[in-house]
Amino acid sequence: MSTAAAPPPIAPPVAFSEPWQLRTFVIAAALVEKNVLDPDALEVRGDDALRSWLATVHQALLDKGLVSIEELEAEMARQVAASAARDIH
Repeated sequence: MSTAAAPPPIAPPVAFSEPWQLRTFVIAAALVEKNVLDPDALEVRGDDALRSWLATVHQALLDKGLVSIEELEAEMARQVAASAARDIH
């Protein structure tokens, strides 16, 4: 019985200056590898790769019904409130 070799990891097309930027790419790449996103989702559109990947992931989550606009808006509001509460202290 022969097992197929695992595909090579997806290499980022840009250099990252911050760890969160790499995490953004890794999330998008993982979704490609799980067939949640199409491979072209990792193509850089425009001059901001991170914004491009985040927008692609966001749209895929909505398109596949994995999350709703209302859920995303509620979570964004919760995060803004949590951030403001931290800034007060």
